[in-house]
Amino acid sequence: MKEKGTDIRQDLHMGNNDESREETKQKRGIRMKELTLIEQNTRDCITYKIPELSEMGRSWARSHERRQWAYWVMSGNIDGQAVYMGDEGLNIQRVDDGTVRVLSVTDHEWSLRWLSVLRETFEACNIEVQVDPYTVLMPYIEEQPTERTIQGVVTGMEVA
Repeated sequence: MKEKGTDIRQDLHMGNNDESREETKQKRGIRMKELTLIEQNTRDCITYKIPELSEMGRSWARSHERRQWAYWVMSGNIDGQAVYMGDEGLNIQRVDDGTVRVLSVTDHEWSLRWLSVLRETFEACNIEVQVDPYTVLMPYIEEQPTERTIQGVVTGMEVA
């Protein structure tokens, strides 16, 4: 005759021998590592880097002109086609009629603010904006000023 609860203990791999205790500890350790990785990945998500817009910023992002631009992007591209917005540091892709995906964003306040505007604009048009886990965070590389020497270059017509 079995003791009450024996089946449950076996199902949960919680036997009384040292081997099963060690297995349980290892499994718990793996689960804790997984949870730590999930928490770390959550902090690294791009969504958490996107700043909140002010009320005026939200109003501007939802303006007729901005929504018109969003509809233009969606109607001017086919599914899978990407639009590179170099000045804003964004690369977006039309997924389908109701979805746009952010492929990449530059890791800079300017680009992340534009991503916030873009998301607000598309959502005002009932278009889903997919960010994580699809978006690649590109490093911001500041342009180094180059020294230009202008020697012997005629910049205009010489008047005598």
